Amino acid sequence: MLLAVSLSLPGQERGKGPVNKGKRPPQETEAPKSRPLPDDKRLLALHLEFVKSAEKLGKEYEGSKDWGKARSVYEEILKLVPQYKPAAERLAAMRELEANAQTATINVKATEGWQDTGIELLPGKPVSITATGSWTFHLELETNAEGLTIPKELRDFNPGCLVGMIPDPSDPENNKPFVIGSSKRLELERGGKLFLRMYDNDPRDNDGALKVEIRGTFKEGK
Repeated sequence: MLLAVSLSLPGQERGKGPVNKGKRPPQETEAPKSRPLPDDKRLLALHLEFVKSAEKLGKEYEGSKDWGKARSVYEEILKLVPQYKPAAERLAAMRELEANAQTATINVKATEGWQDTGIELLPGKPVSITATGSWTFHLELETNAEGLTIPKELRDFNPGCLVGMIPDPSDPENNKPFVIGSSKRLELERGGKLFLRMYDNDPRDNDGALKVEIRGTFKEGK
């Protein structure tokens, strides 16, 4: 029996969350909880001195376009004074700048296995992956009167979907694919080279390719 399914991935759709068994999915950053300022005037003065000095440092990093360091400074301010609105606003601005700092576009072929994107994702840095276009997934299985049995390797994710993986040379247990689908935003605890492919146990009989845009803060180069 031959099953051929044409899968179209419009760029405006959002995929489901990453599936990575045994590992936590990327977590959204929680807003810091407000807490009262200290009653001790001398301690309060130290808080104020730190905030002013840290703000100055954050602006220096912004001036040199070092968004990551500026972000870290504003995060430290909010750890000490969670209700300090100027730091929260600058932190949001730094995250937005990091999320749009770089753009790379690659083609992911349906007929090949894991494909090196040439992109290295960085720990804690935001990246958005968007896939457009279409490809054709073929599945050929022999069956009898009992019907079709889905192979174990095709039960985890939707056959033909776009998946990614970041190999970990030090621990093969971490080499597990995660779903990207048509769109995914990531902020990973562990960085590394990003590989992409169609989810299929044997991709050689498929057709087509997807155009994949990667936007955010990352390293380029094979």
